[in-house]
Amino acid sequence: MDRGGVKTLSYAVGMEKLSETYKAVLSLHETKLSVRLIDVSIKLDHFGSFPESRLDRLYRLTKDDNIVAFIAVRSLLVGHYQLYRTTHRMRQKFAKLFGIEMTSTRLVEGGLLKD
Repeated sequence: MDRGGVKTLSYAVGMEKLSETYKAVLSLHETKLSVRLIDVSIKLDHFGSFPESRLDRLYRLTKDDNIVAFIAVRSLLVGHYQLYRTTHRMRQKFAKLFGIEMTSTRLVEGGLLKD
């Protein structure tokens, strides 16, 4: 699944109020990488907190064996960094893990605030 498909689903079903439903679906399909990608995208797009542990897991799952998913996650992160504020530590950590050049994201902490 590419970034476009992931984002389409995230925007179609994403709402923080449905977090319990997402947990239930994820627990039923937690072995499916596509479900994990959509879950992270929903969390990045619609939730206030940054999904650090889920991104760590996705990194471990994709870094060696699934370049398409790895690039999709990297693209999701770049898009998130360009739109929303993220702590410098988080930006640095995941930029390094996913090979994102910091010049491709906002260097100034502008962007939208999440609740």
